[in-house]
Amino acid sequence: MALKMEFGSLGNTAEQIHINAQTNSQVDEILHQCRQKIASSERTSSLGELTTAIAHEINQPFAVIANYLHGCIRRLESGNFQVNDLVHALGQAVKQFQLTNDIIDRLKKFSCKSALQYEPICINTIISEVINLLKSEIQETPVTLQYKGIHHPPLIVLDVTHIQQVVSSLARNALEAMFEAKTVNPKLLVEAAMINETTVEIKVTDNGPGITTDESNKLFIPHISTKPSGAGLSLAVCRTIVEAHGGQIDFQQNADAGCCFRFTLSTNMLNPSSSHFLKPNSTAVIY
Repeated sequence: MALKMEFGSLGNTAEQIHINAQTNSQVDEILHQCRQKIASSERTSSLGELTTAIAHEINQPFAVIANYLHGCIRRLESGNFQVNDLVHALGQAVKQFQLTNDIIDRLKKFSCKSALQYEPICINTIISEVINLLKSEIQETPVTLQYKGIHHPPLIVLDVTHIQQVVSSLARNALEAMFEAKTVNPKLLVEAAMINETTVEIKVTDNGPGITTDESNKLFIPHISTKPSGAGLSLAVCRTIVEAHGGQIDFQQNADAGCCFRFTLSTNMLNPSSSHFLKPNSTAVIY
């Protein structure tokens, strides 16, 4: 197969350019090789992103496990302990270990484009579970943690594990920022509210150091972190999860101190005719 292209004369000279195209079989072979290279590149990239995401997300549970185990060791060495206290501490460490398994599993599924598991649930219920876990983690710190739920919450169709991951990530980011800045009287407020008839807003507010203008422009970019040892994937993952649920996520600086991260969820997810409705087989990928 030959493709001929002719250009008009330039001055007194006429130029003709003949382009000999590859045969169809040769073109197919080239495309096949390109697809293989792209697939290989995507697998390598996904593996790197998954490794970084896992390292970032399980850092906190591992730190909590270490704290509980060190506490047990100190009490045993001192000889001043109650068996029930040790059992409780070890039980909490086991729960954190189970949490790391859940985190790894859901990140693997998330990265591999597995379907999100949507189910109708009360937003107060899933946030309360996160709050209870956080309370057990910060009980020996000066942080004041508050949660304000919705008085008459509607049922929302969502993936419970992933939305809990969003709330947990935002809350832990705030706690880490306040700890690193050594904030005096650190406070963390998590609240849910109906901002209109079809939209629920969840806010995570702290009184920490806040976010600089330069940092604010990079917050949701994968592999970019405001922390010296941060993996930089948490907020990018949060945004992907929220958008997969038809919502939006953003933040604002507080007037006095700290900042507020907020994201929305639509109650229209219950209505299949809604433009925001996500079918059970919908998928999302880490960006």
